[in-house]
Amino acid sequence: MFGSVDGIKKREKAKINNQFWADKKKSPKNKQPYYYLYKTFQVIITFWIVLIIAIVVTPWLNVFIKSKINKTDNQPSQVLGENIQEDTPAETPAQKGQFLIETANVRISAPFVEGIEEDSLKQGLGHHSDSVWPNEKGNVILAGHSFDLDVENTYGKVFFDLRKVEISDKVTVFYEGKKYIYEIIKKETVSADDLSLFEKADDWILTFYTCDPPYTDWKRLVLQAKLIKIE
Repeated sequence: MFGSVDGIKKREKAKINNQFWADKKKSPKNKQPYYYLYKTFQVIITFWIVLIIAIVVTPWLNVFIKSKINKTDNQPSQVLGENIQEDTPAETPAQKGQFLIETANVRISAPFVEGIEEDSLKQGLGHHSDSVWPNEKGNVILAGHSFDLDVENTYGKVFFDLRKVEISDKVTVFYEGKKYIYEIIKKETVSADDLSLFEKADDWILTFYTCDPPYTDWKRLVLQAKLIKIE
């Protein structure tokens, strides 16, 4: 009888022990060694996919919203007695000069106008109003788009190939009947709030820049050139 009781106890103990190990195997802690690494990797990949989609979609969404706003603004008023605005052409910035880079890898040609507002950048490159002009000693600063989804903007991609321009390449600026030839001496990608290359200079300097990388406004690709000849 004692043997029988001991046998029952042993079987119960073995059953409990087997159940314990069975439950332990089902526990997430005992999954394959790379399980958590795989999950972490999965989360990171998902995050980057969402981020990339957001970067790509945002500019298109902005253009869609702008187009809807413009259509709304151009519709005649349906309120009785409300003044209807006449369609008067907006005053466009006057062209001040011409900018040219022509190398074996890239050709960039565009007029430049005063101001860096959106209306100015639709006419070509924009000249910073607080910087000097090419016929003055100092830092001439020009800005241009690398990518603009506005299909009506002829110069929406004027600086898209600016990354192909290299140190020692030549830049020509036509201004007030003279040709100013510069040689590129600096090429840097800086944060959007870094204004160190836009400071006044005691030399004949040309600084031109755009947003970088294309499709974003995270950083600025800035190039500086030094005047080497006037013709």
